[in-house]
Amino acid sequence: MKIPVIYTAHDYHLLTPNVTFFNSKKNCEFEKSYDLYNRRLQSLLLFKAVFRKCVKNSYTASFVASFTLFIQYMFRIYQRNVDCFITPSLFMRNKLLEYGFDKKKVRYIPNFLDTNSYKRSKDRNKKYILFFGLFHEHKGVKVLLQAAKKLPKINFRIAGSGSDEYRLKKYVINHNLKNVRFLEYLDSEKLKKEISSSLFCVVPSLWYENMPYSVLEAFALGKPVIASRIGGIPEIVDDGINGILFKPGNVMELTRAIQKLYSNPKLSRKMGIKARLMIEEKFNPEIHYQKLMKIYKKAIRDK
Repeated sequence: MKIPVIYTAHDYHLLTPNVTFFNSKKNCEFEKSYDLYNRRLQSLLLFKAVFRKCVKNSYTASFVASFTLFIQYMFRIYQRNVDCFITPSLFMRNKLLEYGFDKKKVRYIPNFLDTNSYKRSKDRNKKYILFFGLFHEHKGVKVLLQAAKKLPKINFRIAGSGSDEYRLKKYVINHNLKNVRFLEYLDSEKLKKEISSSLFCVVPSLWYENMPYSVLEAFALGKPVIASRIGGIPEIVDDGINGILFKPGNVMELTRAIQKLYSNPKLSRKMGIKARLMIEEKFNPEIHYQKLMKIYKKAIRDK
């Protein structure tokens, strides 16, 4: 019917069977050998993905996901039928180009937040560091707990849920981490209050983050973020300006960064102010809307 299709890439579903590129405790990109026109190579990589159990550590799940991707590549379903791919980060954009997607079809538009919905709490900052998000291995929560173990006098709060929850709580118990507290389920408003009351937030991801909303939300509430230098994170966390970056998985670097911000509240507040200003200036709904409509109008004209 000649109706244009716009696809926003929030994960790596277009490129890898396991969506995250994260497998066996590391980022794995054997799929980079994909050739959109080489059927034999695609078949080989299909079996390689299954052999590695790259999805949920399961042969069955890996086969289903890999076969689906194989069909998509074989018939070039997305390449032929999608008029424009939107990526929330430049990192994601570059990944699509690396894997052979048409440069003319890939456009970068960062995520946004309506700052009117993010008002700083009037509560005074409490003396704790906050992580909020999913409890999956690639989110690096265990790295944060290892840092917390080295900082027994600093309080940490962990909010979220996920497949790693039991293992993480067991780690806290086994290592007697009395400075770590897991929070119950928090709705949106309670989470905002928890963020506002913290000193700063930590995003210790191990995988190629696209543009995590956890960073944007912390910034919108005037909180700096200590985060891994990976994926699209360095595009929004300006090291030393609105937060601190550290090498993914490096417990000592993370520990030093936490000590630095914790011992210097003035620096933390200064970074938080700059973080909020950046959200207001660069990641607001108006800018996002204008860029999105420009893409929509072009897609309609081209059709």
